[in-house]
Amino acid sequence: MAWAAGGALSTGRSNHSISGNTTNAIAVGGQDSIGTELSTTEEYNGTSFSAGGNTIVDSINHAAGGNGATDAIKMGGQRGAESPQDDTEEYNGTSWVAGGNLATARRTLSGGGSTTDAICFLGINSLGNNSDVTEEYNGTSWVAGGTANTARQAPAGGGTSTDAISLGGFTTVNVTEIETYNGTSWTDTTNDLGTARRQVHGGGITNNAMAAGGLTNGAPGATTMETWDGTSATAETAMTNARSRTYGDGGSNTNAFTGGGGTDLTLTEEWTVAVAAAYQPRLGSSLSSPYLY
Repeated sequence: MAWAAGGALSTGRSNHSISGNTTNAIAVGGQDSIGTELSTTEEYNGTSFSAGGNTIVDSINHAAGGNGATDAIKMGGQRGAESPQDDTEEYNGTSWVAGGNLATARRTLSGGGSTTDAICFLGINSLGNNSDVTEEYNGTSWVAGGTANTARQAPAGGGTSTDAISLGGFTTVNVTEIETYNGTSWTDTTNDLGTARRQVHGGGITNNAMAAGGLTNGAPGATTMETWDGTSATAETAMTNARSRTYGDGGSNTNAFTGGGGTDLTLTEEWTVAVAAAYQPRLGSSLSSPYLY
């Protein structure tokens, strides 16, 4: 179990989203090293990034999800110092199209899913307050979901409208709180993250999730990594590069991908866990032999 270097982003970025995994991911929007906001999309095939279609609206601090580079969704966010957005955009592997607008505009929110089944939650609303709002997407429109137990901004998160998770975030301080969602209500888990953090990269579902990096004490962020198995959080091998300000649903506790948001905004890292090979019978033996290996 370890982080390894992945292919570099063509355009370094922060306050962006990365969704997907080590073999199929997408990086969307954000801002470059001089603060210019981006509408560019980059698609990752497990080795390198290539240019995808531009978003309709350039934005930072948005939520995102998807099944890699062929089915992605972008939700909320903001443009510069403007108020939070209610925009939704859907990606088909070639171009972005407008989806149904959020009922509650938010930035630094989290979420996940796909163009036909998505979720977004928490964040900062247009009044500048931390939000406890959840919304669920059916491919056309958003409807209200269950209210989170703690209003907060900039958590890690992922999932769908029936199975989602939020990890960490910020109230008036960084928090360790983990909440899980079953399609109706949020449950505050007994065990939380070992490290309080915000603007943290993460992803997954209620029994298989991860949180990596984020702001613990200060910029550019942390290298810490924790996985969640549905019961407890476990500290894992740290990332090579400290990073924060990356959003999106970026994998699970066995396969995750992140990039940008650190001191070098083009660097990416892949997290994989080797799966033990199944036992095979010794050549010439029967399945009932006691000498299998």
